[in-house]
Amino acid sequence: MSAASTHHVLAATKALSQRLRQTLHSERLLIAPVCGAFAERSFALYEDPALYEWISLNRPRSIESLRADWQRMETPLSPDGKEAWLCWQLQCKASGQVIGMVDASANMDGVATNLGYYIFTPHWRKGYAFEACSRVMEHLVDHGAHTVFATVTVGNLASKKLLLKLGFEYHQLLPDNDTLRGQSVDDWEFVFRHPSA
Repeated sequence: MSAASTHHVLAATKALSQRLRQTLHSERLLIAPVCGAFAERSFALYEDPALYEWISLNRPRSIESLRADWQRMETPLSPDGKEAWLCWQLQCKASGQVIGMVDASANMDGVATNLGYYIFTPHWRKGYAFEACSRVMEHLVDHGAHTVFATVTVGNLASKKLLLKLGFEYHQLLPDNDTLRGQSVDDWEFVFRHPSA
């Protein structure tokens, strides 16, 4: 790819990221782009070991390290500049409490990969994951995504059920696709295709 082409792709992806990096609203949730300022009010929620049962998330070492991680995500692009890396924090409109996170990647070809979420344990089994992921998927589709991919660790039946409820279909098994508590694990890959695709 020529330097001019590379510059064009980078500029287009930055513009896509800016369009997608918006604050969203659902019935109960404020879905705001993550920023470093959220770290202090969120840090304690990462202390519960149950949060890490099915996700390969590293527990933040300190408020400062969490803040630094989130500050890097305020202008998120993949290293090759071809994907917008997006992450939203979920807040309850009624109480202001932090509920969890949703993230995804999107490219100029209309494909969103790695749709993922986690809900902090005090807020499990209240329908927040479905509500948040539905709104984020709607947002992605509104901005050109026609295909969305998501992966789930084999055995995580709750997340599998959620993806099926969201309209995803099972696509394939990805052997040794992730690491969970130091152990290599297989993932199920699911795909959502918008009717317009």
